[in-house]
Amino acid sequence: MIKSPCIKHCSLNTNGVCLGCFRTTQEISNWRNMNEEEKTEVCSKIRLRASSVQKMRNEGVSDDGQT
Repeated sequence: MIKSPCIKHCSLNTNGVCLGCFRTTQEISNWRNMNEEEKTEVCSKIRLRASSVQKMRNEGVSDDGQT
């Protein structure tokens, strides 16, 4: 069973992505209804989003893509 990636640090950027868990609002609301394969896919997307946000932060770009 895959646990929710929520870390109770909810803050959405302008793209509708939580800056705490890096899920979209749709992924957050559908999480309980997803099967294990769907959750695994979301977790892969989360890792990519988190990496992208960290890269932007390192380059001095805000989480919303603005300098």
